[in-house]
Amino acid sequence: MKKAEQYISALMRRSRDAGDVILLESQMPGHPASTKSFLAMQPKSWIKARGNEIEIWDGESVQMFTGNPWEYLSRFKEEHNEWLFGYLGYDLKNHVENLQSDNNELINAPDLYFMVPGTLIEIDAAGKIKFMKGEPNEASEKGFEPGEISITPIRQISEPEYIRKVEQAKKDIYEGRYYEINLSHPWSLK
Repeated sequence: MKKAEQYISALMRRSRDAGDVILLESQMPGHPASTKSFLAMQPKSWIKARGNEIEIWDGESVQMFTGNPWEYLSRFKEEHNEWLFGYLGYDLKNHVENLQSDNNELINAPDLYFMVPGTLIEIDAAGKIKFMKGEPNEASEKGFEPGEISITPIRQISEPEYIRKVEQAKKDIYEGRYYEINLSHPWSLK
């Protein structure tokens, strides 16, 4: 599996120049639903939404729209009747119910993002790589060689600060201010 991981890591790093890269990774060895991972890259088209602002790239130009992101995603899905990879963000709830969020945005991520990959790779639990879409020769021609990568946290919460926040969350729940709190924090990596 190590060789496959190195190959996939190298492929992801070098494919960023051709657009976004999405890795859906199975991380539960032995679990029956965790047998394959997918690497989607080199987008042919994508859709992004922030609030009511929608951007759609058709491979050549970006078109801007204003409206309900769910409706535009539905149209995008109908137009591209094939593999789509992406995510739905928390604030899309505002387009289903009459809700609002006034949270500070910590990262500049769209509320919705989906892409049609130009290259799609399946990796099974044994590390076998299968090109579902695109050609392995394209990857070889671009010189995708395994290499080392290091990830260094450049901003994270300290343990004492995290414990303080947990204690405050427990107090807030006990006092009835909230019935549930998802205490999470972002990491910035280099």
